[in-house]
Amino acid sequence: YETSFAKTWVEDYFTKNTGLDKVKPTLISKDMYDKAGAANSYLVNGQYFWTSTPSNTVAWIVNYNGNVGTSYVTNPCGIRPVINVNSELVITGGNDTLTVSKPGILDKVITSVTDKNLSQVGLKAGEYVVFGDKPDKYRVVANEADGVRLVLDGYKESKSYNDIFNTITPDTYVETLVGATNKTKLVKNDWYKGDAFTKTPDYRTVLKYDTNPYNSYVGLLRYGEMLSGQSVSITSKNHYWLNNNYDNSNAWIVLSNGNVGSNGVTYTRGVRPVIKVDYITTITAGNGTLEAPYKI
Repeated sequence: YETSFAKTWVEDYFTKNTGLDKVKPTLISKDMYDKAGAANSYLVNGQYFWTSTPSNTVAWIVNYNGNVGTSYVTNPCGIRPVINVNSELVITGGNDTLTVSKPGILDKVITSVTDKNLSQVGLKAGEYVVFGDKPDKYRVVANEADGVRLVLDGYKESKSYNDIFNTITPDTYVETLVGATNKTKLVKNDWYKGDAFTKTPDYRTVLKYDTNPYNSYVGLLRYGEMLSGQSVSITSKNHYWLNNNYDNSNAWIVLSNGNVGSNGVTYTRGVRPVIKVDYITTITAGNGTLEAPYKI
């Protein structure tokens, strides 16, 4: 684990986008998972994820049904960060149930934001955003140099990989997502499919790809990016496309169980649009939770 991509993803990329650098996140060990009750515990979430425990040339993983197994360390699997918190922190909200909208809230009173722009608030990965009275919710992926990256918390439609980019790249498509007025809040962006690869890459390489571009208001999540798994608040989970090629005739997908794989580019899979909002955009209400998303 000490030399793994998983460790650098958690300690560098995850902490940068969540502000959790002071709590030193890591992964759960197989021993900790077993002591918590394993497949009979609250930790089972219907998704595959790594533990930090190696076993010769493989490492232990938790399967979607909660059973443990091993996988080669070069295989892709979900990352589920674990943090330690001070026992003296005060619970300020929530009811600690296993619902998305009622977690326990530690050491912070969450208040609604009004009339502040995105740069003043400092959105964190995973928070929820809506555009005015539009029903679709988005989640914060990351803060980038020119705006906040958001992904639709759901699936807009199903398309083949070959057809996606003809659909999402015209400027008129983004108006079907957020409306013509809200389009002015977005940043048009270069999105990169990158070079095809057939081995599990270092996520840092994938996120820095600058080849095979297309210019659009709308793109897709990249392999290894924040939230490039399945969202806990999507109740009916489907396979969906990622932005990256796998080889000349296949592309990467996220499976309904949160794992990743590849499919032929003529297959029909879900589309989760990604957009970027300008930092000067004003938040008019909300606190970033599922129940009260930031309204912009």
